[in-house]
Amino acid sequence: MYPDGIRPNRLAIPPQSEPETVPNRVPSVPGDAPAPAQASSPTAVDLAGRGYHQAQDNLDVFNRTFSSQEVRNDPVLLEMRAGYEQSVKQARTGLKQAVEAEIKAGYQREFEARPTGAVYDESTIDSHGKAMAARYGDDPQMKRDVETILAEVRLDFEVNSTLDTARAMGDPRKALDYLRSETPKLSPEAQKSLAGNDEVLGWKRELGKRDGEAVARAWREFEAAEPGTSDYDLKRRVLQGALDDLRANAADPAYAEAALKGVGAADLKSLVDGFYRIDSANPNITPGNFDFLKDYFGPLAQVVATADRAGALPADTKKALFECGPAELALFLRSAPQTEGMMRDAMQMLLDGPGYTPAGNFAIQQLMVGMDQHPRLMQELLADPKSKDLLFGAGLFAPDRGTHYEQDLALALNVALTPGQGDAATQQKAWTALIKDCDDKDWRAHPNGRKDDEKDAGFRDQINSHPLLARAMAEQFKHYLPWAANQQAQRYAGTHPIPSLPADALRLDGSVSPGQMTNFVAALSSDPLALDSLLKETTRLFQQGGLATMTPDMLKSRDQLALQGRLQVDFALFSLLLGGIARADIDEQGRRDAMADALKTIVMGYLLMALPPLIAPFVDAAVSPVTTPLSKDLADFVQSMANGEQIDAKKVLDLAVKVVHEYVERKIAEIVPDWTYGERQTLLNYIMGQFKSTAGEGVNDEFSKGMN
Repeated sequence: MYPDGIRPNRLAIPPQSEPETVPNRVPSVPGDAPAPAQASSPTAVDLAGRGYHQAQDNLDVFNRTFSSQEVRNDPVLLEMRAGYEQSVKQARTGLKQAVEAEIKAGYQREFEARPTGAVYDESTIDSHGKAMAARYGDDPQMKRDVETILAEVRLDFEVNSTLDTARAMGDPRKALDYLRSETPKLSPEAQKSLAGNDEVLGWKRELGKRDGEAVARAWREFEAAEPGTSDYDLKRRVLQGALDDLRANAADPAYAEAALKGVGAADLKSLVDGFYRIDSANPNITPGNFDFLKDYFGPLAQVVATADRAGALPADTKKALFECGPAELALFLRSAPQTEGMMRDAMQMLLDGPGYTPAGNFAIQQLMVGMDQHPRLMQELLADPKSKDLLFGAGLFAPDRGTHYEQDLALALNVALTPGQGDAATQQKAWTALIKDCDDKDWRAHPNGRKDDEKDAGFRDQINSHPLLARAMAEQFKHYLPWAANQQAQRYAGTHPIPSLPADALRLDGSVSPGQMTNFVAALSSDPLALDSLLKETTRLFQQGGLATMTPDMLKSRDQLALQGRLQVDFALFSLLLGGIARADIDEQGRRDAMADALKTIVMGYLLMALPPLIAPFVDAAVSPVTTPLSKDLADFVQSMANGEQIDAKKVLDLAVKVVHEYVERKIAEIVPDWTYGERQTLLNYIMGQFKSTAGEGVNDEFSKGMN
């Protein structure tokens, strides 16, 4: 039952001596690759290869003979398999040694023949290696094995020659500086090998510990120096030099961990808390002062981030940091990009305590710089009522304490709300919270029980007051307009089927009502640029919507319901935008101007689709002499609003219906020219009758809510 070569009473014992090395008897011509070996004169590589293949065969036979279950249950078989595996490993080592020895022997002959022109390097290995592999053209397995080992030999040389040069530097800093400059030139495999090399890791840990201890020592001496003295200035320069020494290796986890241990938790806290003192009652820092502070804190903050990112941040280090004052900690963390986890913990610390104090507000302002790098965290903050109210607190926008909070918050909002960023489920919750909060137009107290005279503006009021926020949200909300229009259309659909959204269409939480969406659009419409972004996207959608999808087959089948459903979605979007303008918190002239912009942008979008191609590019309802009766009506209506006339919902609706009527009439004539006039009018009247009776209700409803 046992295969040849296996004896159950005699374990496979690995060879105790190196495989016999047979010199390569093939002469070498200087400058040329070795000539092929004679079949009757096996080389050391030949012999080592045979031994390796025999060891592999023995292991393969063993594995075929005994199942894994049998081996696991039998200690003798377990030991036998380990012995065969060891034999394979040792035989492969012997083959690698033989390959390397043949390459070096060939190089030696070249060197002796031409000492000034023979260099042992990667090209030498490649030249002799290719010739060696070519000898085994009739033995594919041996050829593959040799080629695999040649790649290892080349990698070993690449790594070892680099390490030899680094060792010769005689100092960890110089060695690491050399490796940092040379490593990018190496192969990816060599870079990976060096990154995990124990000797290199030892240099990093040694230097990190030394540099960290130097920082702690320099800080203690600076702290003890008397301000205004020459010794104080000297000690400050020494401290800056010690911190600067961290910079070169700050991105390496092994170095960072050792450096933080060298600094020590106590000295780190003392440095962060004491180097730049903040008045907690009136915190402030100028941009220039922060740049000065960043020159000092930057390298150390980067070391903290690197260790944290690698999961190597000492526990006492993090504990010490969070025992610092909130303002001081925030300035330190702002000095270098931090991990999402570190930023989350810092924000949570502020939420749990000092977030509503001057120092807490200052800290949030600092942390918001760079928050766009953490979209998932920003989504979490927006989705949670307490943190969202904190981020939009009135005290954060003024006074400016060395940051541009509105700009930083807008940037973070834009990234967090961008489709595909962060976590999809959390992003949905963030959108829901933002949209629903726009229902509240009143002033309200903070949820943590602040006094009545410390009330903050509501979320919608902050959007009204800070246009960058409206623009950031409008830029991303426009991607959800098809969903919003579909939801709005469902509300006023009556018996008309509303087409489903495509499977890949972006959606928001179904708990958001059409009224809440309109209020959200109203908040965004307080800024002309945010409104313009929504209007342009609406026009683009119209040009792909129901009117644009009328086809001969649809009309000839008299499938009016399908067309009506598509038109319903178009007009729902129209009513959403106009309803938002009607509810926007802007003065009446601003509302008239916004309504005029909406009509010129959206309604003219319909009209231009209806006009002949050669005329449409020249039509501007407000200024162009090339008009139609419909564009003249639009121009007159826009001008009346510019002159201060009260917005009339019925006029808006009538004008929009005229546009749709003209387009549908032209489109029917274009698509089914063989129909009689009566047939075309019958279809047109049916479509428009249904259109006015259902979609008109939506516009009147939105306007009545917004204007009353």
